[in-house]
Amino acid sequence: MRNTLILLLLAASSPAAAQSLLEPLATRYQRLSALASTFVTADAQEANPASAASLTNSAFSVAGERRFFLKELSVYRAHAAFPVAAGVAGAGLVYGGHDGWRELALRGTYARRLGAHAAIGVSAQWLQAGNSTYGTSGALLADAGLRWELASGVSAGIRVHNPARVRLGKSGGERLPAAYGLGVTWEHDKQWLLGAELEHRDGHAPAVLAGAEYVFAPALRARCGIDSGAPAAWLGLGTVAASMQLNITVTLHRELGATPVLQLVYPAQ
Repeated sequence: MRNTLILLLLAASSPAAAQSLLEPLATRYQRLSALASTFVTADAQEANPASAASLTNSAFSVAGERRFFLKELSVYRAHAAFPVAAGVAGAGLVYGGHDGWRELALRGTYARRLGAHAAIGVSAQWLQAGNSTYGTSGALLADAGLRWELASGVSAGIRVHNPARVRLGKSGGERLPAAYGLGVTWEHDKQWLLGAELEHRDGHAPAVLAGAEYVFAPALRARCGIDSGAPAAWLGLGTVAASMQLNITVTLHRELGATPVLQLVYPAQ
C-alpha cells in the first residue's frame, strides 16, 4: 500500500505529463558540471551533449539510484566517451523500473569543439517503455547542446531536449515533453564550481537549478544545490581510490523524500 501511494504521489508531482522514469533526479547536478570543463564526466553528455567535447581522454561512469528508497523506482546508468577524429563520441545506457513497468534508453552522442572557446554536441536516444502484459512502445528522441567560454573560468551553455515532442509508440496519444535550458558556471583551478541554470519544460513554469562543488583535497570533494522544479535539494561527497572517483549524493524531494545515488567515475578528476 505504501508503494502504491508513493507511486501515485510521484505521478502527481511530475513536472510534465508523460515524463520518463529515467529522467535524472539524483544526478541533476550534472547539468551544472557539464558546463565546467574541469568537472565534466562521461555521463555529463546526458545533461548537455556539448560537454563531451571537454574530454581529452577516454572516460567512463556508472551510477545507481533508488528513487525515494523504493526498489521499484531504481534506475541504473552507464556512460562512456572516446576521443575520435575531430571530436568525441559518447554512448550511454539507462535502465529502470520493476516487473509492472520497465524503461530502457540507449544514447549515442557526438561533440566537437568550435575553435578555442566553444563546443557543440548532438545526441540521439532510443527510449523504450512498457511491460510483458501490455507490450512495449518506443520513441527516438534528439538532444542538442552548445557550450562557450565567456571568460577565463566562466562558461555558458544552451541545451535542447526532444524539440520535436515525439510520441511514445505509433499509437501514443500523448507527446513526450520538450525541455530547454540556459546555464552559466564559474570554476577556478579545478578547486570549486558555482553554477545556475534556468529550465523551461512543457507543461510547467520555468525552474531554477543552482549549486556548488568544492574540492577540499585531491581525495575529498563536496557538492550541494537546489532545484525549484522538483522541488528538491541535494548534498553529496566524493573521494578517490584506484584512479577512480566515488560520489555519493542524496537528493531530498520536498514531498516524496530522499533519493540516494552512488556514482563511479573514471578517470578521477
